[in-house]
This record gives sequence, structure tokens and C-alpha cells, in this order.
Amino acid sequence: MTILPQLILHIGAGKTGSTSIQFALKRNGPLLAEQNAAYVGLMLEQVPGATRYDWCVEGQPHRFFEQPPQNRARVDDEVFQTIRDELERFGHEGVSRVVWSNEAFLPSSARIIRIAQRLVGAGLRLRIVCYLRRHDEWARSAYVQFALKGKHYPGPVRTFREWISTHPVAFAEQIETWRTAFPGMVELYNVDATDDAVAHFCAVCGIYGMPTLRANVAPSNASLAAYLVHNAQYDQPVMPDVFASLIAPMKISGPHETTVAPLEDLLPTTEDLVSLQDECRGDFDRLNHLLAEQGQDTLVFDAPKDLNRSATTWEMQRYMLQMIIALQKQVSSLQKQLGARGND
Repeated sequence: MTILPQLILHIGAGKTGSTSIQFALKRNGPLLAEQNAAYVGLMLEQVPGATRYDWCVEGQPHRFFEQPPQNRARVDDEVFQTIRDELERFGHEGVSRVVWSNEAFLPSSARIIRIAQRLVGAGLRLRIVCYLRRHDEWARSAYVQFALKGKHYPGPVRTFREWISTHPVAFAEQIETWRTAFPGMVELYNVDATDDAVAHFCAVCGIYGMPTLRANVAPSNASLAAYLVHNAQYDQPVMPDVFASLIAPMKISGPHETTVAPLEDLLPTTEDLVSLQDECRGDFDRLNHLLAEQGQDTLVFDAPKDLNRSATTWEMQRYMLQMIIALQKQVSSLQKQLGARGND
């Protein structure tokens, strides 16, 4: 009888190093194989043959969550059978641990919980791993990613206060949903108490030697200001790759000139983050209670870091000079190519 490997379900939370963990696992398949471990991706896109389904597309894990209601039962059956068959295959190959990581599983849990419960009912050994982070640091990072670097909403760019008013920061209820579904199986860790989320997660999973990797590194204020000026020109939502694709060849353009508030007027102030700490105190206390139950370091609400919120003149000059120099190199290269063709 084949012994199924243990499934380690990493459910987030977002902005706690999840992307770095996923990148490291994806890029180090041979290292995982040497230790009888494997990684199946965010939505099983690393499983051979899974991409034949419309819910399994590389780089688009949201397709699973956005299925129309009439398709969800079928899709959930397909997901269950796909992961079940893959675990069976891994079992035959002697793999002992399989990681499935998707930070969207924490807030969007109903369907994936039912799938996981079916797996447990079929005899699977399941571990559920979740990381927590202090609320104000999470909010600042999320604001930069989803409101400035990428503008995930229509209309003008919103200040931190405007954005956070429609994005409540609370995780305790989401965690309790998982704990209720899987009593005693949800492992909570405070990412603020770790030096390296990737190294910590791998140690939790019994995987060693994984190279350190950081994804979604916070952009410099000068770079963020450039994203801001670009994204402010669009009334509709605009993703970071739109500006990134423009800046890569240094051909920057926009629909029209737009008045943009200075970056320091948009980013959260220390007072904003202290206020958020007060608003999140109840959820903060609940999370610490859960962490303490499992013998983990609790979250700490000390004074928010007083980070610089503006781009200095030198930062902007250096940023623009780098763009100009890179563009000039491209122009010179094209001129040489055209000259060479003219001499043929």
C-alpha cells in the first residue's frame, strides 16, 4: 500500500514573505527532491498536466477563486482529484513532504477548506502553516503594493488614510475559520520574530540548504514616485507591469499631464500607523493569544518605524540620470546598427 506524503498547506498570510517562499520553492526543485520533498505551486501549476484545466494557469491563481458559481463544484472536484493523484504519484516515488502555498487561502478559505477536508477524509496527513505580522507594518507594505506601485482601484491615487478606510486589517476571524475546520492542525508563526521567512519556513518543513531569496522588495522612494506619477495618469486600475514594461526600454509616455500630490502626502504618517494600531488592538490581542497557545513569540506593537516618506533631490536626479544614460545607450546602439546597414 502506497503511503501518501504529508501535505504542508501554507495559507499565508499575504505580506509575510509568501512570495519569497514560493519563488524559493519553485526555483529549487532538485534541492527539494534530494530531501524527498516537492512543491506543487500556488494553484497546482507545478503538477504535470494540471494546466489543461481553465482554473490552472501559470501566474493566474485567481482563476480558481473567480470561477462562476455554476462551475465551482466541478472545479473543486477537479482540484481534489488532481492533488490526490499527484500525492499518490509522489508516494510511489518516495516523496515524504509536499508543499502547497497560496496566501489567498487564508482570506478565501471556504472552498479550499472543503477540498482539504476531503483529503484528510481520504487518509492524508495534513499540516497547515500560517504566518502573522504586526498590523501597521502589514498595512504600510500592502498600501505601497496595491495602492501606489499598482493602483487596484479606479479614480485618482488614494492617500493611505483613504485606502485603509476600505481595507480593514484583521486576520483573527480568518484564522479561527481554519482552526475550527482543522482543530489542532493550524501552526501559527510570527514572521516579525524571524530573520528570514524562507529559512524559517523551510526549517518548519524540515528542508535545509535553501538559498535566501527575497521577492517584492520594497522600491526606493524615487522608484515609487515614478510609479505614482505614471499611475496617476489613469482613471482605471493599472497594474505595476504597465509602468515596468514602459521603463524597461526607457520609453516613457502617458495619456496626459496630471497633477499629482507629493509622495510624502500619500504615504502613511507615524500618526496614521499609531491610529491603525489602536483600531486593530482587538484583533492584535486575539492573534497574540493564538500565538501564545502554540508557544510562539507574540506580535509587538511598539512605536511604528519613522521611515522617510519623500524622495530626496539626489535620489530623483540619480533615477532620472540612470534612465537618460540607459536611453542614450539604446539610441547609440540603434545608430550604429543603422549605420552598419547603410554601409552594406
